Amino acid sequence: MQMQAAEVGKAASFRDALEALVNQRIADGEEPQDLFEELTREANLVFGHYNLEYEMGLFRKDLQAQ
Repeated sequence: MQMQAAEVGKAASFRDALEALVNQRIADGEEPQDLFEELTREANLVFGHYNLEYEMGLFRKDLQAQ
């Protein structure tokens, strides 16, 4: 099943949109393991960035309290 970009935009949730994009890339010939590794790296970068910002905010708050 191929899903167009407009259909992805109409997805009910992030999960649905991500699943549609993953299915599309696999249907287009992408190796599932390669796709999994790419998504894992990207997720780690994104969430790692937010974790770092959060930790830095806590550190600054702690310094200001002292």
